[in-house]
Amino acid sequence: MTDGIPDNLISRLSEYINSSTGLHFPREKWNDLRRIIRAAARDLGFDRADACIEWLLSDRLSQRHKEILIDHLTIGETFFFRDRSVFRTLRERILPAWHEAHSGAGDVIRFWSAGCCTGEEPYSIAMLIHETPLFRERRVSIIATDMNPRFIEKARKGIYTQWSFREIPDEILERYFKKRGKNRFEISPAIRKMVSFSVHNLIDGGPPQGLQEGREGYGKADIIFCRNALMYLSPDMRKRAIQQLMEHLQEGGWLILSPSESSFVREPDLTLVRFSGAILHRKGPPRKEDMAARASLPGGTDTLRHVGISVPVPDRITPSFPARTRMSGSRKKGLKREKRKEPKKDLYQEGMDLYRRGLYEEAAERLNRLLSNGGVRHDPLMAPEQMALLAKTYANMGRLGEAETWCKWAVKAEKLHPEFHYLLATVYQEQGLLDKSISSLRHAIYLEPDMVMAYYLLGCLTRAQGKADLSEKYFRNALDLLSSMEPGEIVPYSDGLTAERLSKTLELNIDGRNLEMR
Repeated sequence: MTDGIPDNLISRLSEYINSSTGLHFPREKWNDLRRIIRAAARDLGFDRADACIEWLLSDRLSQRHKEILIDHLTIGETFFFRDRSVFRTLRERILPAWHEAHSGAGDVIRFWSAGCCTGEEPYSIAMLIHETPLFRERRVSIIATDMNPRFIEKARKGIYTQWSFREIPDEILERYFKKRGKNRFEISPAIRKMVSFSVHNLIDGGPPQGLQEGREGYGKADIIFCRNALMYLSPDMRKRAIQQLMEHLQEGGWLILSPSESSFVREPDLTLVRFSGAILHRKGPPRKEDMAARASLPGGTDTLRHVGISVPVPDRITPSFPARTRMSGSRKKGLKREKRKEPKKDLYQEGMDLYRRGLYEEAAERLNRLLSNGGVRHDPLMAPEQMALLAKTYANMGRLGEAETWCKWAVKAEKLHPEFHYLLATVYQEQGLLDKSISSLRHAIYLEPDMVMAYYLLGCLTRAQGKADLSEKYFRNALDLLSSMEPGEIVPYSDGLTAERLSKTLELNIDGRNLEMR
């Protein structure tokens, strides 16, 4: 018994919550559930949590009671233009392709932001559409849903604090928001009216409001955003949710998940397509253009002009570049004539292919050439991905100083990308800089709270520092997160490690710690 709530009772509550909401609280999260239900019990009018649980299990809840419970169970944490590489891919690749394929003036492009939280994501979509010339005369429908009614209520009001803007420059506030008080900003009516909000649970049958079949002007979605929602569901409920999303997605439409959730998708009708800095799933069989999709996207400016996101671009790239030899003018002319005859090379894709084959010297040469010959200036949004790949290449070559340099450039250019912070942490670890590695890992977890490998590495590092209790805490956090994964699932950022294998490793570490204490 813990905190007055016996295991058998908390187990029954966990099963009830899973069946009624889809949210997953395995044994490793029972203490979290105990904490949650104690807080919910007070709002539901109970002095004792165990009495509240018995009442919940009797299934006599009104709709208001269910809303109170869901409000305590769900987490509201997001911000505008989260993961800007996704919005860049949308702007540069997905939207132009849809526009070209739908020449009819009456054709409607439909978005569904599933698990929209407090509205930052669908409003980001609306702002992107509003600033895209191709869609100024097109019909657009943006549906946004969440299971938490309080989140939907806040989204409809469209009032946010500075925290929702994070690294977004002031110009986006000036363009789309009006200041209301000291630290409150209200979204413009033009953007607000583009989005329709409603309460909807992903595991429920039937479409959300606005996507009902058979109603004039409505239908399936062309693009579905469902990011950072599936990770909170049990495996069976997650599968049901993905099937629901697929059912309401047009053939050829796109499903956009968070990077850590892509491994959940095993549907044969969804094709994984890689873009620069983004992985999307398209409904339908693989197409030639999917298989040959270029990694780089067209750029040409130093800002994501359609959404007002500035990208820090270094004035001068100083890390090592290939040496350049002097040549005669006639030789230069000859080279220019030869280059005109050659097809344009995708140096990033070449570097990626060489890296995957373990040809690190050749990969570094391609990437250095790309970054030193104007690659950063040509496509600043692509640059962080190029820098990170070069950092990994140097790390595999044992050239840790250069790996650290390029990691820092990537982090500077994309401060909200958790993988770059994690990569920098691994480089620091190899250099023996444990405190710096721990700091970078904490940055990564702040940006992606469910990054299993960050918790695992934190456990290893704190154990090396002699902090056994803290180490065990990190190991148990990692085990807790792994419990929601299938045994054969590949753990994100682990280079192919399965959830089952990592779980066994963690259990051995924890058991070893407990044996030492005896």
